[in-house]
Amino acid sequence: MNNVSQEDYLTAIYRNLDEAGEIKPNLLASKLEISNAAVTDMLRKLSRDGFVDYQKYKGIKLTGEGELYAKNMLRRHRIWEVFLHQTLGMP
Repeated sequence: MNNVSQEDYLTAIYRNLDEAGEIKPNLLASKLEISNAAVTDMLRKLSRDGFVDYQKYKGIKLTGEGELYAKNMLRRHRIWEVFLHQTLGMP
């Protein structure tokens, strides 16, 4: 995947999953501060690419591939944060 927006969606979904491992599309739109229509469009793409299970008016679930991708993105982000803080002294 080379689309930054898709990566943002996957990490936002992963960070906001409920106890059942789902997030509602309208809650995702609220968290990302974008329209429901924009979320729906991206969910269709992510579903087509095999990263999420999405059915209209239902919760969103990450597939195994989507969860792995989101975890790796968050891990890489955290590594950069630690590097910047410890090596370069950035807050």
